[in-house]
Amino acid sequence: MRFLKQHSYNIVKLIVFQIGISIFALVVSQAMNMALKNNTALNPALLGVSIFSIGFYLTLVYSMLWEQGTKDKIRIESGRMVADRQYGLKIAIFAAIPSFLIAALVGIGYLFCSVGPFSGTAIEGFSTDFYAIFFFIGTFYEAFLQGVLINVATEATRYMTFFVFAIAPVLPILVAFFAYRLGLREKRLFSRGK
Repeated sequence: MRFLKQHSYNIVKLIVFQIGISIFALVVSQAMNMALKNNTALNPALLGVSIFSIGFYLTLVYSMLWEQGTKDKIRIESGRMVADRQYGLKIAIFAAIPSFLIAALVGIGYLFCSVGPFSGTAIEGFSTDFYAIFFFIGTFYEAFLQGVLINVATEATRYMTFFVFAIAPVLPILVAFFAYRLGLREKRLFSRGK
């Protein structure tokens, strides 16, 4: 709990990055959708927008945690801070909690909707609505996945949709972990232009 209080600014900043890039991706993909006259079936343009948005989001995560790593290196070397090499990982996991929660709710909705003992009962109708609501929330919260979802998951493969939602937060967690570690060493992925 103490970790959350001390580092809530960075956690909230990562969540705001994700919401911001989701809004950006939603606007761009909707514009792309309208330009293509809503023909979204296996659309490479939407996939390209998603890949660009994901890359941009990961760049934001990388730069924020690399910078935090370089700031912390100074504090560690001067003895004002104890080294925590897992800081980037911890921050990213806390920031990914909403994504994991949405993925779990989409998965629960899918489970009750199409498989299991409730298929064909009145509960199936409720769970279909439940699935649709959390799929909509998940699509807005992680709108940068929209092109991936359209190209990977069809109506027949809701399982793939859950899989994409569940795996999506793992990539920023890995980027945050490595970015912070590189920042502590003041090493860059790309050399600075002169």
